[in-house]
Amino acid sequence: MVAYADDLARHGAVHWSSWFETARATRASVAALLGVALGEVALLHNTSEGINVVAQGLDWKPGDSVVVVRGDFPANVHPWLNLRQDGVEARFVEPDASLRVCQDDVLARCDDTTRLVAVSAVSFVNGFRMDLRALGSALRARGILLFVDAIQALGHVPLSPYDDHVDFLAADGHKWLLGPEGIGLFFVRKALLPRLRPRFVSWLSVQDPYECTRYDSPLRADARRFEYATPNTAGIHAFQAALALIGAVGIDAITPHALGLARRLAEGVEARGYRVGSPRADSERSGIVAFTRDDVDQIALERRLLEQRVVIARRGGFLRAACHLYNDESDVDRLLDALP
Repeated sequence: MVAYADDLARHGAVHWSSWFETARATRASVAALLGVALGEVALLHNTSEGINVVAQGLDWKPGDSVVVVRGDFPANVHPWLNLRQDGVEARFVEPDASLRVCQDDVLARCDDTTRLVAVSAVSFVNGFRMDLRALGSALRARGILLFVDAIQALGHVPLSPYDDHVDFLAADGHKWLLGPEGIGLFFVRKALLPRLRPRFVSWLSVQDPYECTRYDSPLRADARRFEYATPNTAGIHAFQAALALIGAVGIDAITPHALGLARRLAEGVEARGYRVGSPRADSERSGIVAFTRDDVDQIALERRLLEQRVVIARRGGFLRAACHLYNDESDVDRLLDALP
């Protein structure tokens, strides 16, 4: 990103063609991370944009229904609730007492009016990791589409849209993918492209964007039709570098490292009298550890830790910490030592 800014400051738009090469390389890196075809990937501005591409792009009809998760991050709820104005029913599935989303409960909220189920791959509250493969398979058998908000998963746990029967997926670059804000990724299964109408189109949406006065140019045949406007070029440069780093290390190495640190942290906070709200089964864990204690002022503790350059967040009644590839055991121990 610094190199791009320097080039822009020194040379203006002289090297503009290389910016588009970087965008192409970034799409290829996203496709490699997901294990999908290049034409199924678009670079959008954030997760919410990808969610709205689907929510506003499908041909909903009055009487249709969509199933969402109560307690999910609002970015993956409000776009679906917004469909109520079109006569679409938004149904909530309730997590259990441990904040786990059970597949049977999801399916129980579906019927012959249900067009789509929207879930998060990993919960932003306690790090619960959804069994997407089982859910996706069950929904595919019923002819119901699956949308996945992958912002808390991609970059540290494996996710395969093909194997997991995911139809649409969106994520932002600034969390586990280690990139900046203002750039994100979107996946749409190729077979569903004809069913997903772009609600926003502009010059980059069409097949010949540089034929500036050819207004009859058709939309691009692949997912790039959803890239409708001038892109976040600086963000794309940074995103490509971040994806290259993750690709070089490898998810197969990142996952056990992150989950191992998360286990150390969970055991450590329990030893200090905190209650852990994150799942403990390996198949349901992620790098997120949520914990709390009744006698602790969460706001004051979050502020005090930040002053010590230990970053946590308050989410859903818990204190939430996240362990990633750049952390080690000393980071976990520093957090533990700072807790009252």
